[in-house]
Amino acid sequence: MLAAADQRDLLPDILVPTLLICGELDARSTLSVARQFEQAIPDTKLVVIPRCGHVSKPRAAPAVQRRRTLFLPSPPAAVDVA
Repeated sequence: MLAAADQRDLLPDILVPTLLICGELDARSTLSVARQFEQAIPDTKLVVIPRCGHVSKPRAAPAVQRRRTLFLPSPPAAVDVA
């Protein structure tokens, strides 16, 4: 049921920076769908993981983690309040 729900009209309402990670060989959520999401969501970065399918995180954990780290803001520097 969830896979059949079409809520693409909500994508432009996403107002936070968004990282889309797609496996190059994903047959379920294809690269063309990821590119449509990239176009519809403001402030979006699409990363394609080479030679991976739908479950790219476990199969390419270092690459996925590296991309997330580069995307996410750095934590604020420690402030000495003494």
